[in-house]
Amino acid sequence: GMSLNAEASGYRNRQLLSITTDSLTEIRLNYPADSSFVMTKVDSLWMIDGILTDSAATASYLGNIRYVNNSSFVDDVPAEALISPTYTLTLKQASKADIVVKAFQHPMHQWIINSNENPASYFADTKLVEDLFTGKTSLIQ
Repeated sequence: GMSLNAEASGYRNRQLLSITTDSLTEIRLNYPADSSFVMTKVDSLWMIDGILTDSAATASYLGNIRYVNNSSFVDDVPAEALISPTYTLTLKQASKADIVVKAFQHPMHQWIINSNENPASYFADTKLVEDLFTGKTSLIQ
């Protein structure tokens, strides 16, 4: 007989994000209280509230969100239980549909993350939340 050593999760779609950063026109980060902000590309330069972002910090952030995979699947929490996200990341692209990533606080998993690029998969990964949901001060000098 033949046996397979791979886990079932090895055959699942691990993709959370896959974008071409050059096609991005706007990045919207929604947080609780008043810490939300919008990054807008103006003539190939990124700005927040009319202030030019730090080019190295912005390039690093875009590199972090360009292609994101994860294998920490959450199967023990029904999607219907995840109603109101704590954080939302909206990526607007030229001539493509918006990509929306939602992060939900959860008592057992700490964070559960989902995107409309792979709506059937939910992931639990605190490091992923830190990479995707940056603060305004980390992008402006």
